[in-house]
Amino acid sequence: MECPETHSYSKGFPIDQLAETSFVLELSGINEFHARMLVNVMLQGLFMYRLNNGERGQGVHNVAFIDEAMFMATRDYHPELGYPPFAYLQAQAREAGIGIVLASQDARLHDAAFANSRLKICFAMGDGKDVERVSRAMGLDAEQTRYIHKLDRGEAVVKVLGHTSFVLEIPKVRLE
Repeated sequence: MECPETHSYSKGFPIDQLAETSFVLELSGINEFHARMLVNVMLQGLFMYRLNNGERGQGVHNVAFIDEAMFMATRDYHPELGYPPFAYLQAQAREAGIGIVLASQDARLHDAAFANSRLKICFAMGDGKDVERVSRAMGLDAEQTRYIHKLDRGEAVVKVLGHTSFVLEIPKVRLE
């Protein structure tokens, strides 16, 4: 599917305004290649803005939540490159004050997505391969891994780098 309109804009967005604004970027309607490109360009722009303004190592300024993250950090992205370009940005974003939250319903993320995260949260999973992959990424023992199958709605296994894993119960909230 061609999306020539993606490249037909001659005016960009002011990165300083983007860096100070909360927004939701909805990527439906464009193909996977263009969606990856747009997210990478925006995050790279924030990264360079923060570094150029001397904000390295000064806490978190922006947090990007990426739902259905397998399109950004896919395991099968050009294996000859060794890693997806997003993985390089993810590895360096923290020092520039950019937090990245990746959410996926399965574990088909690139190894770098797991390696470059300080916090991992696993809700109930049905597929054995996904459970095995997440268990390895979180450093769970056999008993902790078996517990993933026992998680109820609103429960998750949490692993923070350097700490023992634990079960988190998320309270039910009525949304109106």
